[in-house]
Amino acid sequence: MAALFVSFAAAAQTPITINSAEEFLKIGVDANYPSDGNYIQLANIDLGDKGTMYTPIISTFSGIYDGGGYTISYKATFSGTTHENSHTPGDYGLFGYVSGGVLKNMNINGEVLMTAQGASSSNMNVALLCGHTVSGAIVDHCNVVGSVSTYINADNGGGADAALLIGQADGTTVQYCMGSGNVVGVGWVGGLIGSGGADPNNPVTVKACAFSGEVRALQPKGDSGVSDAGVAYGWGAGYAGGIIGYAGKGGPGANGNTTPENLTVTIELCYVKADIYADNVATGVASVAIGSGAALVKNCCTDGSIVKTANGAGEQNNLTNSINVQNTHNAAGETVDGLEQIVAALNGGRAPGEKAEFDVVDGKIVLYLDGKPAEPCAAVTGLTISSVTPGRLTCSWTKGGSETAWSVSISGGNLTEDITEPATTNTDFTITNENLTTSQNNYVLSVVAVCGDDRNSTPT
Repeated sequence: MAALFVSFAAAAQTPITINSAEEFLKIGVDANYPSDGNYIQLANIDLGDKGTMYTPIISTFSGIYDGGGYTISYKATFSGTTHENSHTPGDYGLFGYVSGGVLKNMNINGEVLMTAQGASSSNMNVALLCGHTVSGAIVDHCNVVGSVSTYINADNGGGADAALLIGQADGTTVQYCMGSGNVVGVGWVGGLIGSGGADPNNPVTVKACAFSGEVRALQPKGDSGVSDAGVAYGWGAGYAGGIIGYAGKGGPGANGNTTPENLTVTIELCYVKADIYADNVATGVASVAIGSGAALVKNCCTDGSIVKTANGAGEQNNLTNSINVQNTHNAAGETVDGLEQIVAALNGGRAPGEKAEFDVVDGKIVLYLDGKPAEPCAAVTGLTISSVTPGRLTCSWTKGGSETAWSVSISGGNLTEDITEPATTNTDFTITNENLTTSQNNYVLSVVAVCGDDRNSTPT
């Protein structure tokens, strides 16, 4: 259970507010805006045209960034080099390298072009939101709209993991996110994630996400010529997928090893309405190495053209070329079993009139979305203990959405049994119990948003 572990010697960290582009750009640069800080955005932010940049906008991040449902807009050209022995400058986007951090409730509108000259390996990661996520990072309720293009002109070849949301994901959970736009480049290209899942001990999970638009992955030509899409060829794999371009890239399942312990990516309850083109492997949801079981795809649905654009070895599949598929449907199928689950996941907590809907038209599945990220019962933020006296503890929090009631519980320490208030209507709450003390004993305090209709948030 996710909870706030409290030593009464110190209260929880109060989020740092972000109200402007100037404040956002201080993250990781100004001592008062640490890269491991807890942030809440309180206004729309336009970063403008950043021109040519040689580093990501925020290089590294390991804290919590809550976008508050507001938008960050920007345009940038990243002039890239690969990261052979370091994480940056090979990772590009609004955030470069996110290790164990949380990005949530963010809306990103933007346009990114990445160029690389003289690259000697294919380790560049680029996306509108984040170049590379690792070590338990969470991307939750993020909506990304725009385009990402990579232009590779390499001396000895080069490629990129490119997508709208994350360039490369390892040890990452992505949930309730949506992307809309176009992604094109040499290498491994996805609608939401370029590649990921190199290590079975650090798996990638993608749940209740959607992508619409176009994905195009180009395979290298030996002469570094220019493709029909206007993107120069370097060395790259030409893998494309509507959710993830290459699942299990670099992992034990990358070369056809199909044993269960080599499963590194799980994708469920996702929807793709897009045209997918790739010179090598083109799939509607997730591409893997031929013969691999690196990805498990279940309860997903796709609609659009899936085309392998070059001759020779390679595959195309409306869903995935992974051997691990469960209850997954393509748009031409007659059955819609499982779509109810997709719609329910995308609809959780949405207001009337904003719900996703699906229909079957001429034998094809049509899913209608409102273009906003899914909003299930959202967890509260900013849980803080404001005072502690013998027998009395006062805490407060910020509501996660439109909920009007919360369940509060505390356990551990000197308490002989857990204390729970099932339905308080105040975000400032006082717990009284004679066994509460101001000693250094640790207690576990958690708050759950109660949204009605048997829908509760995860504990905070």
